[in-house]
Amino acid sequence: MTFVLGRDEDAADDRPAGHIGQYRARDGSHGEALHLDLDGPHAALIVGKRGYGKSYTLGVIVEELARTTGVAPVVIDPMGVFTTLAAENDGDTIPATVEPQPAVDPATLDPRSWCALLDLSAESAPGGLLWQAASEADTLDAMCAHIEKTDAPAADKRAATNHLTLARSWEIFDPEGLSPQELASEAVTVLDVSGLDTAPMNAVVRAVGEGLYRARVDDTISRLPWLVLDEVHTFFDGVGAAALRTILTLANDFDTRARARRESRDGDPASWCRPRRCCLPVGSAGCTPPDGPQRYRRLRTRTADLHAHLARRAASNRTRRCPCRRRCH
Repeated sequence: MTFVLGRDEDAADDRPAGHIGQYRARDGSHGEALHLDLDGPHAALIVGKRGYGKSYTLGVIVEELARTTGVAPVVIDPMGVFTTLAAENDGDTIPATVEPQPAVDPATLDPRSWCALLDLSAESAPGGLLWQAASEADTLDAMCAHIEKTDAPAADKRAATNHLTLARSWEIFDPEGLSPQELASEAVTVLDVSGLDTAPMNAVVRAVGEGLYRARVDDTISRLPWLVLDEVHTFFDGVGAAALRTILTLANDFDTRARARRESRDGDPASWCRPRRCCLPVGSAGCTPPDGPQRYRRLRTRTADLHAHLARRAASNRTRRCPCRRRCH
């Protein structure tokens, strides 16, 4: 018998699943094989004491993802321990690309993220200048030029420009930086951020997380991204937390709709991870379902639908608060 974590039904099928080890009995003997479902989105947390093998287990999962069709694993490596994935091991080579100095497009960060990243209040004069510059410009140079053209006091302009100069010194912002399409490749992409401080490290996570999520919603990438983070607590205390919370709360809902329709697309394994929706009920007027995995036509999920979903979720959360101003659920 085989156990597959993240899958309720019988595992005796050909859907993607990664072998991560075996159950261990109390007497130390090995039990049944243990697999992880790689057929859809999951949120998983690996916990344990120092030296218990958390990063090792994460590496095993990443290796299984690299051997799976239809997924795009991206590893955020704050400790520099996953760079060896690209090295040959006993004749077994993992398709991996290591980015020792990852760069991201500054346009992927919204004005609020820029203020949080540079520790400026949006209500302050320098923060307001930064907010306006981030709304109007897409590069650091253009943002600085926008600030200089304003009629704000020289001290405020100097403060905002100095903060952008600090961001430039991190050397992680580049309009030609990594795009979601480049990250969603067949190989594992390891972003080595071990040489960065906490703030630029979080900026990379924010840009990569939001970029992959938007690309997935807009259906501009066909592979299912798997964002793997080591030492994840580092990012939930910084500007990267917003992107991670979005992925945790919304990405699963979006891809679950695709999982419910997978039986109609059981041809190409890569298409299992491709969200589709039937435009018309099968058999209705104007709908002639073709054969094979192309049974249903695509319908792109638009950004407006996403914003409406966010608004409904926020309204629901506001109505479910107890007198102590904490969430009751």
